[in-house]
Amino acid sequence: MRACGSQFQHRHHCANQIVRRHERLLQNAVGSNVSGVAIKKHKAAVIGITNDQKGISNDPKVRLAVARKIIARAEEHGIPREDVIIDTICMPIGANQTLGRATLDTMRLVRDELGVNISIGAGNVGFGLPDRPALTASIMLLGMPNGLTAAIANPLEPEIYRAVLAGDLMLGKDSFGMKWIGYYRKRSAEAQAASPPPAAR
Repeated sequence: MRACGSQFQHRHHCANQIVRRHERLLQNAVGSNVSGVAIKKHKAAVIGITNDQKGISNDPKVRLAVARKIIARAEEHGIPREDVIIDTICMPIGANQTLGRATLDTMRLVRDELGVNISIGAGNVGFGLPDRPALTASIMLLGMPNGLTAAIANPLEPEIYRAVLAGDLMLGKDSFGMKWIGYYRKRSAEAQAASPPPAAR
């Protein structure tokens, strides 16, 4: 996924940065002064990041206020709120141990008041710390019951992929655990295929 700048006044540049993912166009990282010119032209969904000209606040209520502005501006330009994904901002907890809680609290506020889809750059949380995939998986699992519906993370990392599957199962989104069981069977088959054949007697 390619990102445009956090502001949308550079319309021609942004039009070139809108990308196609799974037959739906997605514009990443728009700010509270979102303009709908390029978005409406391409019928894109947008990710609105909850910082403004003052920067990134660590106060969840301030981030919520920015999210309100993003939704309002989007609707002014004819972009329905179901096409707006709010990024509640995930920052490295190695720099400040309270930042993970700020992200989760913002998710809950956005979910309860605005009812829109929520995304984060989940891999940011463990930047500079050891065992980063475990921290990415943790913020995603904790975020799912608080409204997280999408994340930028490495789905090829087994620990992260398992966490998402487990979260879906625990939240009742995996009927009879079929996705979880299917993943286990696939991994078991791959492990068995990779095992050396028994020695001939």
